[in-house]
Amino acid sequence: MAANGSRLLATICLAGSLVSCQLSRGQPGVLIASTPPGATISIDGQESGYVTPAAIFLPRTDWHRIDVGLAGYVPATRIVGPGTQTTVTPWTAGWIGVDTFWFPLFLNARGLLLPLQVDDDLQPSRIHIRLRLLED
Repeated sequence: MAANGSRLLATICLAGSLVSCQLSRGQPGVLIASTPPGATISIDGQESGYVTPAAIFLPRTDWHRIDVGLAGYVPATRIVGPGTQTTVTPWTAGWIGVDTFWFPLFLNARGLLLPLQVDDDLQPSRIHIRLRLLED
């Protein structure tokens, strides 16, 4: 009887540790890409040392000016700032098809336990800039 209790406790601890891995937040960041790639990125007027595509980690609490430039192309500017993004994961997203059991079994732990997710991140968190050629 004690063996069954210890197995149950071990299973609960393992499940709890897996859920905590799923629920941890990522680092704040902005994904920046351009067409064509290889453009230099400046943040708040300072050269960042990055070129597109890049993931740049910035404080979530401030507004930032992002300048993207490439020789022979018109420079582009974007502004990112604090914002909130709400995501809802419906349980139907865990249903694979008509031959499977109608239950959100195939969702990750975060989508199953917390179907409503609110993230405070920089918005927009993904930026794609299509650079235009300079006219001669």
